[in-house]
Amino acid sequence: MRRLLLWLPILAVFTGVVVHADSPLRMRPGLRMPALLLKPTPQELIDIHHLGVANPKSLLRYIGPEWFERADNEASQEVRWRCRTYAVHFIGDIGDTDVIPELERIAQRYRLRGEEQIADVLLLTIERIRYRALGREAYVKEMMRWVQWSEPREGGRSKDYEYFDRVTEGARALAVIQAKEAVPLLLEVWQRPRWREGPWSLFLIRPLARLGDRRALEAIQHEMRAVFTPNYPAEQVPLEPGEPDPGCVYWLWRTEGMSLQQAVDTLVISMAGSYAKLKEDEVLRHYVGTAAIPQLLKYLSEPPHGESSEVAQGMVARLLGEWRVKEAVPRLLDLAETSGSRFVRVNSIMALGDIAAPETIENLIALAKQTSDGFSQTAAIHALGKFPDKRAVAALLDLFLNSPQAGVRITALQDLQNHGDLTTVSALEERLRTERDETIKRSIAFTIKHIRERLR
Repeated sequence: MRRLLLWLPILAVFTGVVVHADSPLRMRPGLRMPALLLKPTPQELIDIHHLGVANPKSLLRYIGPEWFERADNEASQEVRWRCRTYAVHFIGDIGDTDVIPELERIAQRYRLRGEEQIADVLLLTIERIRYRALGREAYVKEMMRWVQWSEPREGGRSKDYEYFDRVTEGARALAVIQAKEAVPLLLEVWQRPRWREGPWSLFLIRPLARLGDRRALEAIQHEMRAVFTPNYPAEQVPLEPGEPDPGCVYWLWRTEGMSLQQAVDTLVISMAGSYAKLKEDEVLRHYVGTAAIPQLLKYLSEPPHGESSEVAQGMVARLLGEWRVKEAVPRLLDLAETSGSRFVRVNSIMALGDIAAPETIENLIALAKQTSDGFSQTAAIHALGKFPDKRAVAALLDLFLNSPQAGVRITALQDLQNHGDLTTVSALEERLRTERDETIKRSIAFTIKHIRERLR
């Protein structure tokens, strides 16, 4: 087996993003890579990875239908599915030809059960192992042929999934062995309408990101914008162990060679032009952090120009609030009360709640009692709920007891749970005796219970 593994990078982390080490973004490689577009690598896949590296045959137990349906298997259906999927992929990457007979038996068991697709994928895996045994050149040539597989004709006998599985299995295999010569071909296939405009595009973008070639930058940017389209699969798909996230690769490319200040400028300016579709706020939050505060304070007062300038300013406000930057309070108050953008007003109010500076309570009470903008009013009520201050609690109780709007009453009641005291409980118990709305009565009882439990 060792002879077959000499040219496969399985004992080291795949290096798709290591080449961008001069980016100021804090994204360290490892088996659990930074995540942005996809879900983080779950622990169960890392465990399977370690087992497979130690003994590829151990992966077989996750592939057969017996493990998948075993009564004492406590894993959810979703976890079982992704464990099986990764085990199949990984055994194709590292398995010796001695695993083929058992894979053939497992495929036959699935076929007898009517599960044709998983049986066919196992046969593709067997093909991969056989071609990999012939050496890198033969393996790359065959995987390139898979990627170029003829598209099924409409109404023809071929099944879409057969075409899809062969192309995506080939693309993934080329990425795992870092066959960068495949990049032009993968981009050519991605440009086809079937791929670029459909839900399958992610399965070409992942290999392109894994290959770490800047020629894929435009394609990955297109994919990141597609996150907001219906039925997009990325939110359900986890990264494999050691696999770089396409969104993270994109931003590492965009900030390569920059100083931290230049990177922050690039992220905020991009946010002002893209309606935050490229997840700039998430990059700032997780991969820059509080080092961005000085520049974010500047952009809070002077947002960059762009069709989504107010989005950038609102997102900056939220980040400063999450990091409880007290220097931002005067400007946040001004924006909360006077900004012409509802998005900026709401996010500034929420940021003031996160910071919870005592000097802002009266302003927030006034905003919570105004009725001209329901979104700002709701945000102010939620903000008051974060203050451990008797003035905030009294204002929330007053809104619940006296507002003519049921929505305002319910919102205020919910936020009383955070810091309500025994005085609050007494007032709520008295109101419970006279309240006629059954929904609100249930909410009052729940709030009373919650406050009492918190005060124990």
